[in-house]
Amino acid sequence: MKRILLLVFSMILFSQTKAQTISCTAAHTQGTGAATVSGIIVNGSEFGTSTRYLQDATGGLALYGSALSSLNRGDSATVSGTLSTFSGLLELGTPTIVSSSTGHNLPAPLVISAATGFTIANEGMLVRLNGVTFSSTGTFAGSTNYMFTQGSTTEDVRVNTASNLVGTTIPSGPVNIVGVLSENASSGGATVFQLLIRDINDIIYNGNPPIITTPLLQTNITQNSFTVSFNTQSNGNTIIKYGTTPTNLNMTANSSTMTTTHSLNLTSLTPATIYYVQGLSVSATNDTSKSAVTAMATVSTSSGSIKIYFNNPVDASKAVYGHVAQYVNNAFADTLKAYIGRATNSIDIAIYNLDNNLGIINAVNAATTRGVAVRVICDAGVSPSVFNAFTTTNKIQAPAPSTTYGIMHNKFMVIDDGNPSLATVITGSTNWGVQEINQDKNNMVIIQDQSMAHGYTIEFNEMFVGGAFGASKLNNTPHEYIIGGKRVEQYFSPTDGVNSQIMKHIATANYDFYSGLEIFTFKNIAYTIVDSAFTKNGAFCAGIVSDSSATNGGAVFTELYNHAGGKELVNPSPSGIIFHHKYGIIDPNDACSDPTVITGSHNWSSSADTKNDENTLMIHDSTIANLYYQEFSQRFTDYGGTLTAKAYKACGGGTIGGGIDNVNNTIAVQLFPNPSQDNSTLLLNENAGSKGVVSICDIAGKELMHINFNNQNRIEMASANLQSGIYLVNVNTEKGRTTLKWVLNK
Repeated sequence: MKRILLLVFSMILFSQTKAQTISCTAAHTQGTGAATVSGIIVNGSEFGTSTRYLQDATGGLALYGSALSSLNRGDSATVSGTLSTFSGLLELGTPTIVSSSTGHNLPAPLVISAATGFTIANEGMLVRLNGVTFSSTGTFAGSTNYMFTQGSTTEDVRVNTASNLVGTTIPSGPVNIVGVLSENASSGGATVFQLLIRDINDIIYNGNPPIITTPLLQTNITQNSFTVSFNTQSNGNTIIKYGTTPTNLNMTANSSTMTTTHSLNLTSLTPATIYYVQGLSVSATNDTSKSAVTAMATVSTSSGSIKIYFNNPVDASKAVYGHVAQYVNNAFADTLKAYIGRATNSIDIAIYNLDNNLGIINAVNAATTRGVAVRVICDAGVSPSVFNAFTTTNKIQAPAPSTTYGIMHNKFMVIDDGNPSLATVITGSTNWGVQEINQDKNNMVIIQDQSMAHGYTIEFNEMFVGGAFGASKLNNTPHEYIIGGKRVEQYFSPTDGVNSQIMKHIATANYDFYSGLEIFTFKNIAYTIVDSAFTKNGAFCAGIVSDSSATNGGAVFTELYNHAGGKELVNPSPSGIIFHHKYGIIDPNDACSDPTVITGSHNWSSSADTKNDENTLMIHDSTIANLYYQEFSQRFTDYGGTLTAKAYKACGGGTIGGGIDNVNNTIAVQLFPNPSQDNSTLLLNENAGSKGVVSICDIAGKELMHINFNNQNRIEMASANLQSGIYLVNVNTEKGRTTLKWVLNK
């Protein structure tokens, strides 16, 4: 009898559970409350780890929650959760997966038109639109919306950061597109839809073009040449068109080899010149794919000097090889005025906030008086009295903030762009007011390089001459530079997908990572730190977040704090003095792991990425990374934190800061600059010995150069007899040995 009752009870429960499963259309009718739905999952992690869309025979429904990360495209799933509306979109939230199975066919996309198909009835469904044209040119960025037209109707497509569409070329002609119809807002009864494209296969081209799947990549950059590479989905030839203006690509390099991996070296170029480059590939059926036109710069003949200054004391005990970070006590203003005073031809200033209490505007006016061509852009928030204190007539203010535009938040100056010996860019986090210069925690970067000065001038002219601010600008400046042998990347907001670039770089941290931000509200960057750097790569992570009261700031702080256990994250107490930096430091204590500094005016926020005018540098250099680490260490201690020390690992296996790790007799040696355009220097740590031999070999191991040294810790390596390429530098001393790679870009 007990068994019969148990069976009856189980059948009742089963029938009740089954009865609770409703269709997607019924879920939309219900709108709120608990529900269980069944159907086919039509996307994977392309929209993020927590977002899935489920479709049955009646319609589609958005699902949101961490439990969904195990579901993939083509899974059949029964999911229970709670229905609610977020930004106009009905979602089944806090879901649990009742059951699932793999290997099912996706529903065929419903063919709709933009004019009549963007409706609630189709929300959450896989749909297809034929013959659409994108309004934008260039390459796709993550977390960005793009307009398209079909006939006379215009609608939105959204590309998520996790999609492999990021970095690929926006189609220049009519294409067919597939995606999930979603909603991102509902205001005053008006529904706003967006089509979520999952990946590159959701864009369907007419004919049989090779389809370019990567952005143009610039490598092997020298004063007179560089290599351009890209990939295609199917075979095609390789054509590179280029020129010195984006509308006149009057030079061509090509290869008839049919391939999916395309690479050509452009030669006989001019130093410190920006070239506009387009890649093309033609298939055997004579169908053509084109990349976006991309700006690329050659190496300049400038000194390549990069100077880093901080306006508060640093922790010099963290210095490596004696490179102590420069603390400039109450002298940022004097530094600015000195550079302004040396200008001979031109000064372009883009500044968010300033005053004349330290005489900086007076110095600019003196330059105007002596005949220097001075141009100034200030944010709309600069007071008329300060703005009008500039005597130059070449001055403008950015538009007032609006729903689509934020602020002109840059802090950069370009001096003597036309002179290779004088061309200088000054940037960083520092505004030009007396408190910002002398009290708030800030950094200043000074780069003597004409190529980078040209890039900043293009950005300045776009605002000053073209009147384009915010999203109305173009992604039209170079992103890769070789400056003094160092790789430096440069990006402007909001056109260049800066937050995506920040996340890409953070995901490479595999030893240690540090962030120092006034405002940190973009949660996806926090997730990248936790999920990629900390959890996946095992990197030690620590941070300073100044303003956790900003929208989402508390959530970001909590996310990081929980994973750091409260030990490696500090939040400066609110006061009149602001921690105003905007930097990240990737692997500063592992010289072989591409130590990189991210710095500039860009806070890690959505507004900085999508609405503000900002500039960001990514400097790949172990010494500069160590300078910022010294600054971070001191600030972390000042704010009451106790930072776990990470031993410095020299390139070659040694460590500094806990003694030299002599396992296998490996010694600590630093090679700089590397990559190099010319000569480089070997610097041996004091525990590595001072007597021995350096053998420079080609990649096959053939010795090309032999240097004996005695009582030396610094060995100069001449490159006169070497060509561009990769060389092995074998260092043998009485204490041990190591081998380094030397990259020579002549």
